[in-house]
Amino acid sequence: MMGRTIKHLLLAIALGVAGTLAWLLGGAALERPLATVPLSETGVTPEATGIRLVQFDGQQQKWSLTAEGAQRLEQEGRTMAFKPRLAIHRKDSGPIHLTANRGMIEDATRRMVFFGDVLVEDVLKRRLITQRLHFDPAKQVLSTDGAFRLTMDRITLSGIGLEIHPRTRHLKVRQKVRAVFLEGLQDLV
Repeated sequence: MMGRTIKHLLLAIALGVAGTLAWLLGGAALERPLATVPLSETGVTPEATGIRLVQFDGQQQKWSLTAEGAQRLEQEGRTMAFKPRLAIHRKDSGPIHLTANRGMIEDATRRMVFFGDVLVEDVLKRRLITQRLHFDPAKQVLSTDGAFRLTMDRITLSGIGLEIHPRTRHLKVRQKVRAVFLEGLQDLV
């Protein structure tokens, strides 16, 4: 009987020592300062989902950008947006909506470039289709150096290189301009 009591006592002492060591080491680890490493040095890029950027001019909203997700490219000073949707708001008419597969936003200037299946539409159902489109929010200008197709009313305009000023409603086609007038041309002339 006495041998059993000594066994239990020794077991209790061993468990007590182990528990005390675990408590001391665990507490010491919590008291040590954690090393902080900037994300840029880890190679890990922060990601976000459901982003929204908005620019106001006083009380008037100039534009808003939403995206399903984003990835910060810190060393480049840019942010990649996935499935971006841009709305350019105009005082005298409805907004212009832009969708694309991807977009790149410059952090300092907020200039944007949209890539892949870029579609621009307004409330009058005018549609611009291209593969790459720039938006300069400071100048309120949309532009592309690539091929485009613009459909409005009963006219389809295509070419290479386009600049659109939504606020002044001016557009400039750079080269290879082609206009196709759909049926009902006599009503336009």
